[in-house]
Amino acid sequence: MLNTIKFHELLRELGAGECRAVIAVFAEEAQETITQLGGAIGTPAAAQLCHGLRGAAEALGFDGLARLCLLHEDGKSTPPPEAAPDALGDCLQDSIRLAEAEIDRRRPA
Repeated sequence: MLNTIKFHELLRELGAGECRAVIAVFAEEAQETITQLGGAIGTPAAAQLCHGLRGAAEALGFDGLARLCLLHEDGKSTPPPEAAPDALGDCLQDSIRLAEAEIDRRRPA
């Protein structure tokens, strides 16, 4: 789920090219965090990793990813904790696709 209002504000502020660059950097760092999370399941570090990822996702308007991070951070996720890396990775990819589609959709003809 993408918060289109927040994302459009970011898009207006940065422009399409810079917004794509920010998303690319976020995607790389988020994937690294998700990989680290896989090795931290069941430790306090897992909650810290989810918290950091959630903050960055919220800033971009990636609300679905942020909510999933919050569930894993609080230990209230429906999938078991071992499934967190896969679930977060899938949600990350969906968020990126939605954001890129919004950038393409708003590009002047």
